[in-house]
Amino acid sequence: MGQVTFQSERMLKTDRARIRLEPAGTHILQHVRTPTRVAIIDDHTLFALAINCVLADAGIGVVGCAGTVSGGMKLVAETIPDVVLADYCLPDGDGLSMSKAIMKAYPSIRVVLVSASDDIGHRDLLAAGFSGYLTKNTPLPRFVEAIMEMGDAGRVVMAPRIKSRMPRGDDINLIVSQLTRRERQVLALLSKGQRGPQIATNLDISPNTVRSYVQNILTKLQVGSRLEAVAFAVRHGLTDVDSLQGSGPVLATRS
Repeated sequence: MGQVTFQSERMLKTDRARIRLEPAGTHILQHVRTPTRVAIIDDHTLFALAINCVLADAGIGVVGCAGTVSGGMKLVAETIPDVVLADYCLPDGDGLSMSKAIMKAYPSIRVVLVSASDDIGHRDLLAAGFSGYLTKNTPLPRFVEAIMEMGDAGRVVMAPRIKSRMPRGDDINLIVSQLTRRERQVLALLSKGQRGPQIATNLDISPNTVRSYVQNILTKLQVGSRLEAVAFAVRHGLTDVDSLQGSGPVLATRS
């Protein structure tokens, strides 16, 4: 259906709401914690408008919408949103490949794939770094909940039908498999009681890099705090630093 463009200050009437779309990059409200800025890449105009309405009503800023791969990449480059809701199929290309390109170019952006089908390999999606997978028959309020969960607790979000089909053991193995070797090192050192500056020294990286790794860990483990991450590490045997050595000095114990 082509690219969907929301013009600044344009008023859109729907059966349920009349909303004022803010200029790209502007927060609509401030009471929702990060992520508050969402880009929608979907060529189904009514669906995109519906998602925009419910997110705006919840105080989540929508930086813009696009209906094509080229338009989506341009929108993301211009606005650098916190979250991208990306359609699996777009008229000028593959939404999956586009999403992977976005994550590679902008590692801080979390991408949720949206599809009319629930048959896409969700394990492959999570292993590839996607932050979620929702189907288009998901109730609209669930999209709001998903964005809030990603911001407040760094969780991976899944459509209920998909999540219900994931065996618990496989779920844990999948979650752990998402951690890179360096993230495993940081998690193991956290479990030894080390703080950010000490971890930075031991791994010969900057404190800012440690913070980025910690945020990635919280997101991938679907937990809301370092304490929960440590509890996960202890529960699932992820505390062995020695087995993960290979890049920079690692001290397994706290002096």
